[in-house]
Amino acid sequence: MELTLKEMQILANYLKGNDYSIFADLPKIKGEGTIESLQSKGVLEGDQLTKGARNLFETLANPEIVAKFHLNQLEVNMRKRTYRCGTQSVLVEFHREMVILSPFDTEVESVRVEIANHTGVSFQKHSQLKQVLSGDELLTLMGLADWLRRVALSELINQAAPKKLEIKDLEAFMEQPLKLGLLAQTIDMTHLKAPRGEALQKALSGLLEKRLVEAYQPQIVIDKSTILLAINFLVPNMTTSLELYDLTDPKRVLTAREMIVQASPKDALSYSASTAGFAVESLTGGQVTERILAYLSCPSLNTKLQN
Repeated sequence: MELTLKEMQILANYLKGNDYSIFADLPKIKGEGTIESLQSKGVLEGDQLTKGARNLFETLANPEIVAKFHLNQLEVNMRKRTYRCGTQSVLVEFHREMVILSPFDTEVESVRVEIANHTGVSFQKHSQLKQVLSGDELLTLMGLADWLRRVALSELINQAAPKKLEIKDLEAFMEQPLKLGLLAQTIDMTHLKAPRGEALQKALSGLLEKRLVEAYQPQIVIDKSTILLAINFLVPNMTTSLELYDLTDPKRVLTAREMIVQASPKDALSYSASTAGFAVESLTGGQVTERILAYLSCPSLNTKLQN
């Protein structure tokens, strides 16, 4: 079923929804759509929802689980959601001012192909990073990766770049992160501030214990695994955000969020917050696709998302 955003706004008047209803955050536009157009599409009969439409839109208005997916890559801006109530899962796809509604189960394969066209289908990856880091450790690692990226990019255009790095140099570099760098994207995702002074030294000590740096005094010596991560992320060009909201517990809403930054089908990096810290993991393009589908399947948060 295809509806305009304006038609969806009209339908909000016919349903009482919870806080996670699709109608709760629809963009407000003037657009095209009237009661008559909804009647012609079989959604309304007179001034009442038809039986089939009510079953569909009750799931969208009062979901038990909601998944949200947003992929951004240069000119590509892909947004999909899934709303689940009981055994019914409705896929919602946004295309400019149009909203396409489908049963999720019947669209899984077409969604997989569409997403894989952007993420790639590689089953290999350059980096094997998989760690749980504190917030300061995560930002410091991304700062180190960006510093290495800057050195590599400078060499590509025959510009001089410092080869030695001390703590004071890293601190100054992280205070003004590269606009399109991994550190800037991570700060934007986590809303954390780059560590300074003793906090930065503590973060480097933690990265030393996790073998992501080999030394940090008097100079920082970066581990080969971190170097491998950085040089394959010279130009990250795609970001994917994933969110899951589980309303099945009457006492609280369970949530899961993940951000994936990707530079190629063999170079993707996911971040997700947990009680233990920030889980950071390198993924293949194939794993990114399956991770997205795992969210869109609207599992209970008692179900493990990772593949």
